[in-house]
Parts: sequence; C-alpha cells; structure tokens
Amino acid sequence: MAAAKLPANAIIGEAYGFVFANLRPLARAAAVPFAVTTLGLLRSILAEREGGMATWAVVLWMVIEFGAAVPFQTQVYRFATGLTADRVPQLGWPWGRRETAYVLNALGLMALSIAAAALAAALVAGFALPSGGTREEQLARLGMVILFVGVPVALLIAYASARICLVFPAAAVGHPTNWRALWRATEGNGWRIFWIMAIAILPWTMAGGFIQTLAGLMPGVVALIVLGTAANIVSLIGMAVPATALGLAYRHLAPGVGQPTRLSLLA
Repeated sequence: MAAAKLPANAIIGEAYGFVFANLRPLARAAAVPFAVTTLGLLRSILAEREGGMATWAVVLWMVIEFGAAVPFQTQVYRFATGLTADRVPQLGWPWGRRETAYVLNALGLMALSIAAAALAAALVAGFALPSGGTREEQLARLGMVILFVGVPVALLIAYASARICLVFPAAAVGHPTNWRALWRATEGNGWRIFWIMAIAILPWTMAGGFIQTLAGLMPGVVALIVLGTAANIVSLIGMAVPATALGLAYRHLAPGVGQPTRLSLLA
C-alpha cells in the first residue's frame, strides 16, 4: 500500500519557519561545527600565505569538519521530529550509536551514488568517445549522449536518493535503518521528497556561493574572515533547513515504517 502523499510545500514552509523560530537552541547545537569551520577558515588563510595546504591536509580537514557536523545534524533531526525524549539540542558534541549509524548509512548512500555516477560517466564516454567526424559533429554527439544518457541517469540517482534519504532521520532518532522498508514507505513520494530537499538546499547553496565569490573579489584578511564567517553561518543554516524538512517528512511517514507516531506539535 502506498504511503500518504506528503504535503511538500507545507513541509518546506514549516521547515523554514521552524528553523528561524528556534535559532537559539539550534545555535547551541551548531557551536562545535561553527568553531571547527571557523578554525578551518583561519587555517586556510594562513596556508595561502605559506603556499597552500597539502592535499592530505585538505582531505583530513574535510573529514574533521564532517565529523563535527554530524551531531549537529542528528540533533536537528531529533528536534524536528519530536520522536525522542532528548529532542532539545544541547551544547557540545554528543556522539553515540545513533551518530555512528548516521555516518555508516551516509557512507553507504554516498558509495552507491558514486558507483552510479561512475557507471553513467562510463556510458557517456563509451557512446561519445569514438573518433570520426568533425569537431562540431563530435560535440553534437557528446551533447546528445549527455542529454539522453547522462541526464536520465542523474535523475534516476536523484530519485533513488530521495526514496532512501529518510534513512538519515531514522538513524538520528534511533529507529531501524532498513533501506527496503524506507523504500516502501516513500512509495509515491519520491519526487515530492526530491522537491522538498531541492527547495531546502538550493537557496543556501546559492547564497554561500555568492558570499564565497565576493570573498574572492575583496582584498584583505579582515574581509576574508568576515565573509568566510558569514559563509559558515549560511552553510549551517543550509544544513538545518533540509534536515528539518527531511525530519518532518519522516514524521509524516513514520507510521509507514512501523515506528511510534508521537507527532506532537513542534516547539
């Protein structure tokens, strides 16, 4: 039996309203990732003066920032869903089995997405690389392959990710992360979840990109620090809004995966 249709636009509006109405408790949870990303900003500025950071150092810092952000995201999920006793965000870096499950599922979904993207790239290359014809003909062939192979595969990856991504709030609240059950629970709502996530993420991605571009155009260390800090704040809001939206979507579909339905009103 298909799940009830998600009220996508209502969820998006509620997610934005919830985040901006609860900035203080969310700021507590965001303190650690904000401190880590700010430290990373200062380190990158110093590294630029020294000729840049080594590749291994860049990768290591990305892992550190990801690890710092995980408890923030899981706390946002718990806050938004209201399905746990410890729903109110706390200052610090609370790591437990729920955060470990969150990371493992994130790595699994990332691996599947990379594998699917690699397959799509191989298909595009296989159809587009054969030599012959003028440069214009080769470019036209590449465009056709991207349009009829690359784009459909990208949409398929996006749809499949939307059907599975409720694994994140499930892990955050300590529910079983059965991908098959979650796939069934999101039947009929794949594109709705995709739409919810797109509207929750894109504005903040664009805003962060604009600030980063502005930082690159403005001279001086002070400007870099101020704009970089602003970009970090935008990035954290850009994590909180989609996490809240996805948590609300999970709350709507929780009965579909056999979980408790304590759907109390949000704070």
